[in-house]
Amino acid sequence: MVRLQRVLADAGVAARRVCEKMIEDGRVQVNGKTVTRLPVFVNPEEDTIVADGRPVRLVPEGGPRGATQSRHAYLMLHKPERVMTTTKDEGGRTTVADLVKWPGPQRIYPVGRLDFHASGMVLLTSDGDLANRLTHARYGVPKTYLLHIRGGAAPDQIEKINKALGYRPPPPLPEGVAPDPDAPRPPAVITGRALGAREDAPYEVQRAEGKSKTMVRVTITPQRFLNLPDLFLTVGLSVTKIVQTGIGGRGGVELGRLPVGAWRELEREEVLALRRAAGLVDESRGGPRGGRNKPRTLTPKAARPGPASPKPAPVKPAEPEAEEPEF
Repeated sequence: MVRLQRVLADAGVAARRVCEKMIEDGRVQVNGKTVTRLPVFVNPEEDTIVADGRPVRLVPEGGPRGATQSRHAYLMLHKPERVMTTTKDEGGRTTVADLVKWPGPQRIYPVGRLDFHASGMVLLTSDGDLANRLTHARYGVPKTYLLHIRGGAAPDQIEKINKALGYRPPPPLPEGVAPDPDAPRPPAVITGRALGAREDAPYEVQRAEGKSKTMVRVTITPQRFLNLPDLFLTVGLSVTKIVQTGIGGRGGVELGRLPVGAWRELEREEVLALRRAAGLVDESRGGPRGGRNKPRTLTPKAARPGPASPKPAPVKPAEPEAEEPEF
């Protein structure tokens, strides 16, 4: 037996917390009866579930070819400014759902919220489990923003911002020891970069020559009640523009050169990167945790295994070389 809200989220109805609210509001029926009190446990293979008048159907492992391929959808949108990160808006404002005309059968919804006046990456998916982990502060998945600041930024101002975000500079390296470029950075880090800034100055904010703004890159984990413009304003820095450029930190998913207002499907490697960042991939075993939400690629029909062949006589194999796990 499985909790009803989990079944709804896995079917792509909405995020798990939204599904809980749908149940409490009487919008879900199980075997013809409306349920409004949690917890509710169901058997997805036997029970008939209806949400908002639409049947909910989970595709089991090894189900029909077309259904298995389209079980979950993972999309990226470059949200313009003045667009709501919702599927509906009572005020009639443009939403991300108006920009993404997804032709697939899944019901997709945005992962998290991006401010109305901000722009940049917004993920949309039908994978409720992944959406929950990417947005909940408990899992600490970092997000990266590019902030445009009016004028310059003094070192003491950046130091105060770093302190407010919880970043402490690493201890100095011994003489003659070079820093590791691949070493993971702390989750609360400010990196400033203006046009012409040096690549080897990751924590230095510079003002571009002949320009009246500074560009600052901030990577932080989700924190409640954190408003970046207000935080910068406390040290005298005025933020004029915010662009979300990445999710998952180093090794995660980047916005890249996706045009404003355009969207695309995520590549399989990008989905795996998000699942790693969300803790849904067991690194020690080289595969996904649980496996049921793993993005799958079907084996071509001609390559599918047939009946088992008789086992040949055992042969002592040579010692294999150690290999890194594949994801």
